[in-house]
Amino acid sequence: MITGKHLMTTAEVADLFRVNTRTVSAWAREGRLVSVRTPGGDHRFPEETVLRFLSPRAEEAQ
Repeated sequence: MITGKHLMTTAEVADLFRVNTRTVSAWAREGRLVSVRTPGGDHRFPEETVLRFLSPRAEEAQ
């Protein structure tokens, strides 16, 4: 279990990437983006892994 780390919601990740929340959920299901599940079944994403996932995309946009 991930402890002591900031966990982002699906909506926060979607806002950061400027995509729909369903896209973020699909990335999690496909294993493209690491997530943990809450007891209610929602995804939470460690901020560090989200930022690493974003890095290559930021370089591609330049």
